Amino acid sequence: MNQENDGKKTINSAFLYSIANIISIVVSMIAIPILTNILKTEDMGLAVSFNTIKTILSYIVLLSIYTTIDKSILEFKGKKKEYLSTIYIVSNISLFIFFLIYLIFKNPINSILGLSTNLMYLMFIIIFCTNAFTLYTTYWNFENKSIKNFIVSLLSSPVAQFVSILLVMLMTNNKYIGRIIGIDSFYIILGIIFGISILINGKLYFNKKYAKYALAICIPIIPHLISQMLLAQSDLIMIKYFTGNSTAGIYSLAYTISSVLYTILFQLLRPWSPWVYRRLDNDDYQSVNSKSKLFIILGFILSIGLMTISPELINIFLNSDYHSAIYIVPSLILGVFFQFIYVFFYDVEYFHKKTKYITISSFGAALLNIILNLILIPKFGYMAAGYTTAIGYMFLALFHYTYMRKIDKREIYNIKYIKTLSLIIIVFTLLNIIFVNIALIRYLLFTIIFIYLFIKYYKDYSSILKIYINKNKFIHLSKLFNK
Repeated sequence: MNQENDGKKTINSAFLYSIANIISIVVSMIAIPILTNILKTEDMGLAVSFNTIKTILSYIVLLSIYTTIDKSILEFKGKKKEYLSTIYIVSNISLFIFFLIYLIFKNPINSILGLSTNLMYLMFIIIFCTNAFTLYTTYWNFENKSIKNFIVSLLSSPVAQFVSILLVMLMTNNKYIGRIIGIDSFYIILGIIFGISILINGKLYFNKKYAKYALAICIPIIPHLISQMLLAQSDLIMIKYFTGNSTAGIYSLAYTISSVLYTILFQLLRPWSPWVYRRLDNDDYQSVNSKSKLFIILGFILSIGLMTISPELINIFLNSDYHSAIYIVPSLILGVFFQFIYVFFYDVEYFHKKTKYITISSFGAALLNIILNLILIPKFGYMAAGYTTAIGYMFLALFHYTYMRKIDKREIYNIKYIKTLSLIIIVFTLLNIIFVNIALIRYLLFTIIFIYLFIKYYKDYSSILKIYINKNKFIHLSKLFNK
């Protein structure tokens, strides 16, 4: 693929992901008030805890093998179907082995995780069914199959939310099970279809060379992904332990709101990261430097924008039991912003296959977060977890930046630019917390910062603004990704 076509496909993918996620956000904003009125805070907390454990467990039992796809496509050109077939077989063999281990030690495992045997069976079934979905969509993403990913992204949230609400309303007891099954229903159905497709198209192909290559990359990544999940979810687990399911439910609702931003930002990065790998593979780091500023400023504006309006969203749309979430959301959004920033540094580490540095950085940030939670949650309550999460992600970005510079001395990113925006958003978060109940000041602060950034970084904005001013020429945005 030449660079011009690559650029066009990349920006078209980013555009389509954005449209799909706007629709998903609207659906989520409609679904959340409904769910908070039919689900008790305890049930919400249990459902979120199940999904947290499921995500962590899936990284382990499936060996996080999906993370190898981006590099493997560059490595094994022309053997994509065979590679997908191989890693699908490897990951399912691993899943079966871990399931046997669970059957042997199920009682102590159930005790440690706080889940029943039936819920653990359900968890393994969901992980098996959704495995192929993750593999296929990751492959589509690298290949810029924007229309396919757009359709999947467009349908996933409405279907999942509708089924989730329907099941919760139909169930008289254990309503959290309806939420658990419903939220994964779309991925389960597509996962089964994709699994069959992988095996048919790949003709049940298995190659030891591909398997060894995949394992060499993915196994060192597993501690990183688990650390990421602990950094993201240890606060919820520890809130549940120290203060109960009710406060865990309130915190999970705040986390859900911040996850709206996370989803938007990381959907934008889905086409970005593979594009970076392709540019670095061609030793074209200058393009990465110039284009990254556009993504970073967009992530910044979206972060402070959601932070500004979140108190009104919570007070207007949610049950009064959840209103205290307004004090947690700003710190969680700050954490999402630094989680977004760290990915830019991670991309360089991953491209150079320095997985040990990735793991060290993520483990260090997760350990810091756990220690802070152990100290602060018992002393200050569940709201302290939002601040410990933000601090954890700040250090995560710092750790990854340090190792990135150790690996690659080139000026791949404009660090001064990133530092300026980071300082502004930290101050903005603190002011939003102070003036959480004074909307006029919050909106005024947002306006002042937006105008300041517009004036200071006009050149970065202007290339985008011209696209929107010239009607019917949106495709020219692709020129931003051409060298």
